[in-house]
Amino acid sequence: MGYWNRPDTLSWFEPRWSFVPRYRREFGAVLRPAPWLRIGVAAIPLAALLVWGIRQVPGVELSWAKAARMTLLSGAALAGMFALLCGLHLLIPPAVRLSRKGVSRQTGQVVLWLKAADLRSITLDRSEPTRARLRIESTRKTVEIGVGSKVAPDRLVEFLKRTYPGVTLHALP
Repeated sequence: MGYWNRPDTLSWFEPRWSFVPRYRREFGAVLRPAPWLRIGVAAIPLAALLVWGIRQVPGVELSWAKAARMTLLSGAALAGMFALLCGLHLLIPPAVRLSRKGVSRQTGQVVLWLKAADLRSITLDRSEPTRARLRIESTRKTVEIGVGSKVAPDRLVEFLKRTYPGVTLHALP
């Protein structure tokens, strides 16, 4: 039934079908071309002004070609680092953990933590047999988490009833 670390804890890795579309939407919001064009339009005159100012200092030599080449290399390095981080986020799945303390979803060093005392309702949606989802509502946030294929839905419902007795539980077919 998933990865058991202790009898009162259930852990699994979120399936790709659950987290990849969400990350693609988030990355798409950052990668829209309009903001990057505005940054470029603002940065080019500032860089030209900086190069002109440096050339005014006696004894300092700076060529426009070197400055342009360094700017392009820096931009390419930044784009490469961003692409690498996006790739890592798409390859490494978030770890989900349910325990008496609450629900956590960890991606790298970032942890989304919903305390058990703040949980209002949990819905297990099994409308697609191979893609079960948990919808967890707390006082501060609502989260949708994909359930791993190794987690048996019936035993998950039993675990949720036992672990969070005061929380409203809905199990959709």
